[in-house]
Amino acid sequence: MNEDFLYGLLFSCPFDERLDNCPFTNIRRKTIFYRVEFFMLMSKENKEKYIRAHKKCLELRENKPIGPGQY
Repeated sequence: MNEDFLYGLLFSCPFDERLDNCPFTNIRRKTIFYRVEFFMLMSKENKEKYIRAHKKCLELRENKPIGPGQY
């Protein structure tokens, strides 16, 4: 798992506009301190859940599947 990439997603979306169902939306509305603390306290399972949601979003928006090891 690329934690650096996940950390970056707590601050911005790589697309110009986020989707309404993006799980990062509420986190990005919080203070920087909150986001950093949230990331540090996340379980590995929770981090993987957020990464899966992001990969699914990428696949839908770019219309191509993302396989293991491509991220």
